[in-house]
Amino acid sequence: MTVGGPGWTGADLFSDGADRLKQRAAVGASLSLLARGCRVASQIATFVILARLLSPEDFGLVGMLLPFIAIVSVAGDLGMSTATLQSARMTPGQASALFYLNMASGVVLAAGFAMAAPLLAGLFAESRVVAIGLALSLVFPLTGLAGQHQALLQRSLNFRSLLIADIAAALGASVLAIGAALIGWGYWAIVVRVLAQPAVYAMAVWGLTPWRPGRPDWRAGRMTALRLGGFNLGFSLLTVGGRQLDNILIGWRWGEAALGPYALAYRLFFTPVQQLSQPLEEVMVPTLSKLRDDPARYRRGYLGVLRMLALVGAPPLIAVSVAARDVIVFTVGADWLGAVEILRWLAPIGAIHVASVSLGWLNLSLERSRRQFLWALITVPIYVAGFVIGLSWGAVGVAQGYFAASLLTLAPGVVWACRGSPVRPWDFVRALIPAAVASVVVGGTAAVTLGAMDGFPVWLRLIAIGGATLAVMAAGLAVVVDRDLVRSLIRKREAAA
Repeated sequence: MTVGGPGWTGADLFSDGADRLKQRAAVGASLSLLARGCRVASQIATFVILARLLSPEDFGLVGMLLPFIAIVSVAGDLGMSTATLQSARMTPGQASALFYLNMASGVVLAAGFAMAAPLLAGLFAESRVVAIGLALSLVFPLTGLAGQHQALLQRSLNFRSLLIADIAAALGASVLAIGAALIGWGYWAIVVRVLAQPAVYAMAVWGLTPWRPGRPDWRAGRMTALRLGGFNLGFSLLTVGGRQLDNILIGWRWGEAALGPYALAYRLFFTPVQQLSQPLEEVMVPTLSKLRDDPARYRRGYLGVLRMLALVGAPPLIAVSVAARDVIVFTVGADWLGAVEILRWLAPIGAIHVASVSLGWLNLSLERSRRQFLWALITVPIYVAGFVIGLSWGAVGVAQGYFAASLLTLAPGVVWACRGSPVRPWDFVRALIPAAVASVVVGGTAAVTLGAMDGFPVWLRLIAIGGATLAVMAAGLAVVVDRDLVRSLIRKREAAA
């Protein structure tokens, strides 16, 4: 059996996959969700263990640099991975050209970040930032090694290989980080995890992909991907940079002691949202791209996934917001109580983002990167204003500003993304009604449970809230799931087996 599964060859990396689109999309969605489920479980478990082994200051110290890593990592990709997914046709020569561009940018960015480390240390008035920055600069070439291989696997809907790579990277990084913390490395254990994740992932995708970079194709006719990548890069830089500014501002104004709890609360709400939405984007963007000429199927597919995504993602985050104190005490201990009020505000933002991230699928699948970039130019200043206004009230104030900005931009974002697409704004709203109802029920149930079980052990209260949340979600999914579509996908899976 070849690395991609039965009948899979390297030529599939450059095929449009139209002959088995439904089958591959169905299998891809399942495998992607499985991979990310394993990954998010590993990340949260590792985060909880490290939080009990390390101090909030340790997390805050490394957290001063992680926003810059996130911003510069976007630039390191040059938007080329997304362009690979969007391009109607991709050749080995073009893929090689994009790979070399990514690698060159990774090396340049690593050198630039290393040279900027003393400046960042001066910004935060913390000398230890220099050594941490020098180490973290290695992230960029490591990420560049895997970018084009990952994009080609996504393009060919070969999610079996991506599943293996995801699990290997998550487990490998977690084991190394926990081991470093146990032997007393302190905040360096977090650095180890940040570096190990892309290193292991790169080794995995190279081992699982038969394609190797060769002679690049720089012909003018192949430069469409560069145009698409430019807008993708601009959009990603604006959104990631704008929304990482909260961590930067808190670290600059209030120091690592305040940034540590904010970073923990941010991770608890952001990790599930990211890991839930990202695998679906990997499946939905190439799938919807191939359905552009069939508006009815495009609309049905998008809304069906949106409905289930919101119902699975939003209610648990509302429960986390209501039970924030119990969640913090149970997971990371009483040393992190400063994160409770922050989590109360950040978790509902996650519920909003569960739905809003799907708007990007519309723009990307319709090759409207410029439209998405223009939207970022409008919204990022709103988020930045929220962070700056809230900064005077500390980390909690920044979280409140983040929440306000998310609410203000949601409705205009829906109208902007749906305009000119097969999906109407009212379609989007109707798809979210089941999740909204379920979230209200879950939030009310959690509040009543906390009051009724006051004095009970924390773990018992959380079990009761979790059980109620799962029951509400199961009831909602039983109502909204397209049974005909599910039966069709199951038949295709059985036929493929």
